[in-house]
Amino acid sequence: MYSKKIKILFVVFLATALLAVFSLWKDSVAVGKNQVVKFGIDTSDISSVKLLYNGVSTDLRRTNNVWYVNQKYKAREQSVALMKVAFAKAESKRPVSPEHKQKILDTLLKKGVRVEVTTSEGIKKFFIYTNPNDINSAYYAEDASKEPYIMHVPGYSNSMANLFMMDESGWRSRELFRSSPRTLKRLQIHYPQSPENNFEIVYQSMNRFTVVGLTQIDSARLYDYLYEYEYMNCDGYVYKDRDNILRKLSKVTPHAIIRVEDADSVKNKTLKIYMGVSGIQGIAGVVEPGNELLQFRKETLFRILVKKKYFEKNKSPLRR
Repeated sequence: MYSKKIKILFVVFLATALLAVFSLWKDSVAVGKNQVVKFGIDTSDISSVKLLYNGVSTDLRRTNNVWYVNQKYKAREQSVALMKVAFAKAESKRPVSPEHKQKILDTLLKKGVRVEVTTSEGIKKFFIYTNPNDINSAYYAEDASKEPYIMHVPGYSNSMANLFMMDESGWRSRELFRSSPRTLKRLQIHYPQSPENNFEIVYQSMNRFTVVGLTQIDSARLYDYLYEYEYMNCDGYVYKDRDNILRKLSKVTPHAIIRVEDADSVKNKTLKIYMGVSGIQGIAGVVEPGNELLQFRKETLFRILVKKKYFEKNKSPLRR
């Protein structure tokens, strides 16, 4: 009886030991398969990035340390910075499970973004696509014969695939006005339908400005207003039906016309504002030089579309 119990305990011990060994072996295999994969791109050495998505190619190229989109427009600095963060910090969470591997590879090849990053060491190519099961990660594979992974950027609460899926309009810089009180010479806003609200701000000397026609000026409010033009952006560019919309707008009286004259003539711009334009979400704008068709949110223009009396001393700032 005692001998029988010993045998049973030995069998239980052996089974437990074998299970532990199997578990350790399985974990070691998993560790090998789940080794962290990184982009491994030196962001200081990137000369160009080519993106191909939905049949549309977008070329990002660095020239004299300035990034350009399709060799035509300056790129958005914020988007370029995020791209560099992705290249520097992106890493794998885990490989795609074997049962889904082929499906994900097919999705990457058919729907994903093909990315080519050129450095002095050569060209790195890979495919990337959003992960519908996790908005903070993306599917990634170097090519059809390689293991697909689920990638993410630690600390970044979005899928980096969304960045690479942007086209020219998304990558373009949205800079509009870059004039500060240190460089401004003249600023005019003309309201064709209410000319009594027109105003003109002129630089005099010693960093002093005046509003033409006003004797009592709220200087603090005036300078706060001028600083709005130092970093003013549009909210987007209109590509769809652009030429047709521009033709129609050329026959319409604008709501407002803003003219900025800067000590640096490159910064001189004229912006025409149009309300309620069909086919444009928000407020439309046409900027010269360039005849570019822009779109704005109401909040973007609220602080600059003021009336002449806004600058009068003792006037409420709410009466814009």
